[in-house]
Amino acid sequence: MFGAAILGLLLSWLGLSGDQLGRVNLFYLLFVYLLLPVLGVLVSCVSLLFGKGVNLASMASLVPLWSKPSQTLMRKLAQHSLEKPWLFYQSQLAAMAFSLASVLVFFLLLLTTDINFVWRSTILQAGDIYPLLDWLAVPWFFWEQAQPSVQLLELTQDSRLNGAVIGVIGGGQTGGENAFGDWWRFILAVQIFYCLVLRSILLVVARFILTRGVTAEIDAAYSQVEPSGTVSAVSGNYKSLVLNYPSDAILNNWARIPLAMLSDFLNTEIDSDKVLLAGPLASEQQQLEAESCKRKQLLLVKAWEPPLGELEDYLGVVGGYIFPMDWSQNQLQAVQIQHLQEWQRFVETYPRWQIVLPEALLPKDLSNNGSAGEGQS
Repeated sequence: MFGAAILGLLLSWLGLSGDQLGRVNLFYLLFVYLLLPVLGVLVSCVSLLFGKGVNLASMASLVPLWSKPSQTLMRKLAQHSLEKPWLFYQSQLAAMAFSLASVLVFFLLLLTTDINFVWRSTILQAGDIYPLLDWLAVPWFFWEQAQPSVQLLELTQDSRLNGAVIGVIGGGQTGGENAFGDWWRFILAVQIFYCLVLRSILLVVARFILTRGVTAEIDAAYSQVEPSGTVSAVSGNYKSLVLNYPSDAILNNWARIPLAMLSDFLNTEIDSDKVLLAGPLASEQQQLEAESCKRKQLLLVKAWEPPLGELEDYLGVVGGYIFPMDWSQNQLQAVQIQHLQEWQRFVETYPRWQIVLPEALLPKDLSNNGSAGEGQS
């Protein structure tokens, strides 16, 4: 938003400063205050409605100058299909900042300078331009002083062959040199209706769309993981520990655990080409691939290592099961109860995740009482 406000200040200042004689081109102001905002509305709406073609969400996520937190945010939004509503909302905020800055500069220069509004054309005459301006002024039909007129257009046409002219405007006698300032109401009305009012409406719509999308994602997140029992040895207050995970869950080797150990334990061959890689040791491409995966994931972690910030960020993007693993001499062994408790406390705050631990790897005290719930396969 700050950048958009600066852009609005610069464009308005350059346009309203005029030439060496203080003349401001009316067509330039219509370009800045009318054409640019309307084109911006059309582009942002197309980007929101269509997944192909002009897609500002995809383009923005590829900008290399974005900070790491911003890139992480965009990946999370993309994972939850919220990047387009979010970008649409942000674009309305930026456009509003642009418009407010433009109006501010306009008022300041009106108060402190004598602006002469003119228009120039080699082939167009006042009668040719008036129908378009009259049509643009329909939204403020009730503001008579802000309506354009053929007489005003004739008086403010700038040509090397024209000198000072005197004409009749609005039924009264007005010097031609005074008529050059009479466009300010029309220009102000253009900013109010085509910038501020239009963007305010779209801002409300964008806020509604984004809020509805976020609410839907939250509801879906809490409905993804169904309770399947508790572990009495861990006080029963934590999220259930499951013994099995869905067969369609995809393996994610977060901790770079030797897959041969898991293959031996499961008595099945694991295709390393189908294993996702994420975390501090993953490349950017591997991380993006893992975060964009829509399937539930089986996340392999070292049981004795406490969860770090990178893992917390990742759990907020995707969903599935965390498999804490412990081993000795390349053989999987039972997880210690304090490690399991720590992982359960950690996962408790992430509704999309559960701890999965086969019965053979449960802590001895826990496996003996058989209190772990069966997972959904």
